[in-house]
Amino acid sequence: MLNKYKIQLILGVIGLWILAPLFQSYNDVDLKRFAELPVLHGGRLKPIDSLARNALLSIHESQRVKTEEGQMLDSMEWFMDVITQPQKADRYPLFKFLNPDKSLRIFLEIDTEKRYFSYKELLHKLPTIAQQAEAALEAEPEHRSKFQKEIVTLYNRLNTYTALKNTFFVEGSYPFESNLTTHAMMLPIGRSAFQKYNTGQSLGPSEQQNLRAFNHYFKLHQFLNQAALASVLPNLNAPNDSQTWTKSGSEMLKLLAEDYVYHPHLMTYAKTFDAYVEKDSVGFDAALDEHIALFNGNVVLKKVYFEALFNRLEVFYKSTVIYLLIFVLIFASFIRYEATLYTLCIRMTTLAFGLHSFGLLARMIIQGRPPVTNLYSSAVFVGWGAILIGLLIERIFKNKTGIIVSSVVGFLTLIVAHHLSLSGDTLEMMQAVLDTNFWLATHVVVITIGYSGTFLAGVFGILYILKGVLLPRFEDEEKRQLVKVTYGIICFSLLFSFVGTVLGGIWADQSWGRFWGWDPKENGALLIVLWNAIILHARMAGLIKERGLMIMAVGGNIVTAFSWFGVNLLGVGLHSYGFMEKGFFWLMIFNISQVIVISMGLLPTKYWISQKDSLPKG
Repeated sequence: MLNKYKIQLILGVIGLWILAPLFQSYNDVDLKRFAELPVLHGGRLKPIDSLARNALLSIHESQRVKTEEGQMLDSMEWFMDVITQPQKADRYPLFKFLNPDKSLRIFLEIDTEKRYFSYKELLHKLPTIAQQAEAALEAEPEHRSKFQKEIVTLYNRLNTYTALKNTFFVEGSYPFESNLTTHAMMLPIGRSAFQKYNTGQSLGPSEQQNLRAFNHYFKLHQFLNQAALASVLPNLNAPNDSQTWTKSGSEMLKLLAEDYVYHPHLMTYAKTFDAYVEKDSVGFDAALDEHIALFNGNVVLKKVYFEALFNRLEVFYKSTVIYLLIFVLIFASFIRYEATLYTLCIRMTTLAFGLHSFGLLARMIIQGRPPVTNLYSSAVFVGWGAILIGLLIERIFKNKTGIIVSSVVGFLTLIVAHHLSLSGDTLEMMQAVLDTNFWLATHVVVITIGYSGTFLAGVFGILYILKGVLLPRFEDEEKRQLVKVTYGIICFSLLFSFVGTVLGGIWADQSWGRFWGWDPKENGALLIVLWNAIILHARMAGLIKERGLMIMAVGGNIVTAFSWFGVNLLGVGLHSYGFMEKGFFWLMIFNISQVIVISMGLLPTKYWISQKDSLPKG
């Protein structure tokens, strides 16, 4: 039998699982500390850990890679292999083929049964892939065939992988430090031959050879400057200034001029990578110490350290797992150990909500922005707002309904957020029109709270219908409580969605010179306001009763899903900031599921299992 001590033990185990990444260590070298070094990518300074995670996520749709030998690598181990030993990393089965009809694999004449392919396996197909992808890119995204969509996706992932390999040094440059030293020794000789050639003087055989070497290095540096995924070298006098960070290729091009020496971070990176390949933990730590000392205690290290810590904790993933576990346990409580399982679920929901809240706060600190800045963060915030309301409802009624709804909404919204994160960095720089904290903190937050409330009311509607149609018992008192709560949430949602829409109009007037323009996103926001208003008016006028209110609440899920995701996913209008074409399929699946629930709710009550015992016999 469960008791309070076992509950505390379970919560303690969950707590240890949450904090376990803080104590993670690597066998050979201190990759955790290396992962905390800053780089510039996507317009913002971030830790190498974020660069590695986002690159692997966008290429592989996972933050871990399984090698052909069965070894599981995390994003940093994979990253270091890509940078230091590309010939090894090129063999990892990394690139996922999505199209179930296998047309792309057939076209490329590769194994049609395999799902993942290595870079080495695709290497001889790169010209064909590039040719087909460039042709596909000429068509608008909505007009591309399935084949074209997949080959563009593969092409982009291959480009990201190639760029990552050449971010610090040209791939295959190991041993890095000795190559830099040899390069520095040869440059004066090559530069002399180049200057002599420029003045029209004739060159001897050895000078011509030196000139060819000089031109070779020049082309390598140009390639490195163009191909690199990130800028890795700071201005040592102002490392916080993202405008003055440079790519390693750009710095190496400066060596072609007289009296220029290597950027000191270039040398410390070379030493670090050499030590990693040689599994020299002492040399690795020494190079890291030297690298960090060059920042001279600058605050940029503290900022990126916090982001690396946030990444390692994976708070949203762990919240998702806990929400799912809560959902299972709360239903188990109907069968056995009701009181103790209920207590456990309450505490687990509070823990998951706290973790969820920490994740939101951490993102705000890292980005220096309010909680909602893009489609990903809106999914996280919608779930957070709905769970907060669900916990308050549970505190009032104590009937498990708030816990059930909170766990479902928390799980689903974070699953949506996870899939939105597959495109890469979710903390990217704002588009110009969005670059204002005041409106992000007012219009965007307020209207997103309206989304949260409307979805939450819809989930209560689904619960009402499923309990009525599928369960043998559905007490009148429980019905009244559900309807009362749903009605209150709809009132709340109407207020916030209306105020948020008006604030959006004021923002639009400031940004675009008009309050309202019938943009699809604006129309969607208005539909949410009108739908909630229609529900309340229909209820007050007696046009619908309890069941009708709950059915219409489920309809609000469809309206809100189109307003929230539809415009963004279809790339239509001025408000489309989160285009992700493949999401349209899942949007339609969601809406079909809501139509099915509404259809169940419209069934005559004589077909509801919960009503059969109450029907007159005869």
